[in-house]
Amino acid sequence: MYNIRNQFYFLKFLKPTFRIFLMPDIFKKPSPTSSALPPAANTTQPPIKPPPPLNKVAGLAAMPPHHFRLSSFFKSMFEKPDGVSFINQEADESIILLLHASFFTNALWILFTIVLIFLPPFLFPFFSSIGLDLPTVFTPGALSIVILSYYLFVFGYAYVNYISWFYNVSIVSNLHVLDIDFANMSYKKVSTVTITEIADVSYTQAGFFQTFFDFGTVKIDPQEQNNSIFFENIPKPSYVTDLILDLKEGTPDNA
Repeated sequence: MYNIRNQFYFLKFLKPTFRIFLMPDIFKKPSPTSSALPPAANTTQPPIKPPPPLNKVAGLAAMPPHHFRLSSFFKSMFEKPDGVSFINQEADESIILLLHASFFTNALWILFTIVLIFLPPFLFPFFSSIGLDLPTVFTPGALSIVILSYYLFVFGYAYVNYISWFYNVSIVSNLHVLDIDFANMSYKKVSTVTITEIADVSYTQAGFFQTFFDFGTVKIDPQEQNNSIFFENIPKPSYVTDLILDLKEGTPDNA
């Protein structure tokens, strides 16, 4: 199921069409035959009514669909993303919000990467001041390999941090909420709960930076004694909380 080429999806913006598929490797187009749930074993029970149409939930009708573009690489919230789907998405299921952690959470590693990029020109005078002249210690070829290896390390450091941020995704659809945790490019954890099974939704904003830049953590508690789902450091946590509550209250079981 894992497709390594999806790790390099960001190169697709070089195509003339500029169409970008900004999704983690767990996302794909649902097949028409696999989207429907199997029929219930007990046919005497009444069928479960589906949630109301999206246009009957407060605030959703005003959302224009979002089309991915180059700036989407740095955006943290997408409303009604166009052309996006995920594995096991049902036929009548629509994605309402696609969320990353606030891009402000990347500030530290971005700043550190910039420092590492411009650090080598200052290292040569430093080593010369302590009696270690690098051009005399290394041959020109060996020195070039050392510098190239250093910048490859810097690129790898920035790449891993960016991918870790970008592949950690939270999704709100009209039927489910999902949280995808991605780490070390080889591990992912997907947590999901249906809208009708949500017991409570709350959010927290701690400290000056989360309040000033308007990001925080949304906690979603299911009705059963399962683990809660956390949307960590997402933008506009109050808006996301209200939207999930509107979806929950708009379902037939809570009407």
